[in-house]
Amino acid sequence: MQKGKIEVAERMLRKGLDVSTVAELSDLSIEEVENIKKNLIH
Repeated sequence: MQKGKIEVAERMLRKGLDVSTVAELSDLSIEEVENIKKNLIH
């Protein structure tokens, strides 16, 4: 289930949603979403 949340968060970030919105919609913490965003950039 966590993997699915991460995949959804990645898609939302690629669409340009901000970190706080992605965290709210995916039930992930802001810190988790920021880490996902960093990994997308690298």
